[in-house]
Amino acid sequence: MWKSNFFSFIFFQLEKEFLAIIGAVKGGPQEKRLASQLISRFFKHFPQHTENAMNAQLDLCEDDDVNVSLTGLMI
Repeated sequence: MWKSNFFSFIFFQLEKEFLAIIGAVKGGPQEKRLASQLISRFFKHFPQHTENAMNAQLDLCEDDDVNVSLTGLMI
């Protein structure tokens, strides 16, 4: 019983971190570039947030900063 509670807690923490990564698309250029890389790497582990992740990635592709938009397109 304690193992399932432990793993549920860990998954909840990782989910919160993933949502924070998605929220980083509203940060500065460095945060946006890092968020683009991390979203593409980890979104497969959180299928319930696929739509939010895809919208965030598309927002990065449409960013005014060329470096950010290129990072979003390359991933």
